[in-house]
Amino acid sequence: MPCVKLKLLGPFRSSAGESRADGSRTFELAPGARLGDALMCAELPADVPRVVLLNGVQRSDNPALDDDDCITVFPPIAGGSAEKAWIH
Repeated sequence: MPCVKLKLLGPFRSSAGESRADGSRTFELAPGARLGDALMCAELPADVPRVVLLNGVQRSDNPALDDDDCITVFPPIAGGSAEKAWIH
């Protein structure tokens, strides 16, 4: 089962519930879990645009997760648009 780190920044940090000082939480997911599964576990507000990084790389697809992957979620900053942000 993959164990992934989810780091929430900006307004998403309040959605983190119990988290570390840096706004991160660790999730253990079912085998074969994908990026979208981890985001659903985080219970983020669906109506807020966001940028999603997987291991430091912006992703717009839904790849399978590996143990120790790090997912970072933050709002678009200065420019960008909701259409280009991956919203699951």
